[in-house]
Amino acid sequence: TNHTDKAGGKVDLQISPTLTMFGRYGWRDLHTEDQPPIPLPSGGSGNGTIYARNKQLALGATFVQSATALWEFRFGWSSTNGGKGPPALGSASAFDDYGITGLPDDPRISGGLPTQLITGYADLGRQATNPQWQYPTVFNPKVNYTRSLGLHSVKAGYDFQRINTEVQDVNPLYGRDTYGGQFSRPAGVAANNLYNLGDFMLGLRSQYALSNVLIANLRQNMQFLYVQDDYRLNSSVTLNLGLRYEYVRPHWEAYNILSNWDPVARRMIAASDGSISDRSRVNPDRDNFGPRLGFAWTADERTVVRGGYGVSYTHFNRAGGGNLLPINGPQVINAIVNQTPTTAGFRPTEQGYPTGLTDPSKFDPLTSNITYMPADYHSSPVQSWYISAQRDLGRNMMVDVAYVGNRANDLLLFANYNQAAPNNSAGTIPLQARRPIPEFADITYAFNGGKSRYQALQMKYEWRADQGLTLLSSLTLSDAKDNGAGSLENANGNFPAPQDFYNMDADFGPSGYHQ
Repeated sequence: TNHTDKAGGKVDLQISPTLTMFGRYGWRDLHTEDQPPIPLPSGGSGNGTIYARNKQLALGATFVQSATALWEFRFGWSSTNGGKGPPALGSASAFDDYGITGLPDDPRISGGLPTQLITGYADLGRQATNPQWQYPTVFNPKVNYTRSLGLHSVKAGYDFQRINTEVQDVNPLYGRDTYGGQFSRPAGVAANNLYNLGDFMLGLRSQYALSNVLIANLRQNMQFLYVQDDYRLNSSVTLNLGLRYEYVRPHWEAYNILSNWDPVARRMIAASDGSISDRSRVNPDRDNFGPRLGFAWTADERTVVRGGYGVSYTHFNRAGGGNLLPINGPQVINAIVNQTPTTAGFRPTEQGYPTGLTDPSKFDPLTSNITYMPADYHSSPVQSWYISAQRDLGRNMMVDVAYVGNRANDLLLFANYNQAAPNNSAGTIPLQARRPIPEFADITYAFNGGKSRYQALQMKYEWRADQGLTLLSSLTLSDAKDNGAGSLENANGNFPAPQDFYNMDADFGPSGYHQ
């Protein structure tokens, strides 16, 4: 079910012949119930209760300084509370219904069956990433100045954004059990997913995971400057020249609840008061200049050629909590325990989760998945270009042929910085002995390792026939390559991490978006 309420209002004022002002306000409240594919109590893996409450305010003023000069002032503010809660939230706890111990009794988290992942079968229990929420508040003032100088039209502007976000994106908060070891398979029998189901029936989990809750209060400032000149070179050629500068500070946490891993000292380094580097544990990126160039050429009365080139930067990545350093050890314990029935201390499902497994004061790098973001992590540059020709064929017919492309480097990728070497043929070398940093378990590495390449030939034919009838035919021939997908955009079999961190080139090939 989906229920949405909306409201809004606006006001426009003519203060004087040279000054106008406006205001806009909008409000929306969305509430959706997403039912699980398998009903409670055995299921519950759907998103459950999804909510989004948004308020927006926009204010503006335009001042005509003279016949050739114009000022535009704008201010935007928005506040959003968005998140989801599992269908089983608030129901009987896993201890009350199943006798599973070691799970939190926090009313924001507790209720239902912990996530049960049985390889080859549908998930049982709760959705592992539920609950979660993000509450961003954005302040966005900006100013633009336009001036006509003969054949030139010059524009310049400044844009500032302050983004405050309360976020809870730690998981699994209520446990996650995986059955993929086929421990119930008799010796000499071929592998079959039925034995994963058998492991579930016997409580022989191959992995269990649990995290503690943390609510981070992220802060970020963004500043943008630009200047642009539209120059009418002559009656048939117009040039567009511009330069943009973008400075986006790394995230910091309001109360310094943030840490990063130090690969030299091999330990976690906590944020502290001081510079932005001290507070974010990532150095600021101040080199983001973006030149822009464009042209339009009227070759004859029926032909126009256009082209452009520009550099932009990717500052945001939809990666969940993967690149948020507050969600890191020791303040967050992402405890992941891999086990076999022969492992000392093997815990079947009915024994629940060890006491203190996610206690930050008992942080153990051998059972916690930590995050490492290099100090020189930076925004990703993207070069884009195009050239097109439009030709009027007469009789209301037009053809358009264009070549477009872009080239992106240093995109966000994730890898295991502590990737283990392959085992011997007998499988007798322990996992930690095969890691380059044996005193740590997996280390999630959020780094500028991605790249993408795109080029396309685009063709369009349009005929505006009589009596309102228009015929349109288009064709795009494109080639897209990359070495990984966005973290939560990995459709079509693509993946946001390399198969082998030590052989990155092996992953460069046709993208999931290749057509």
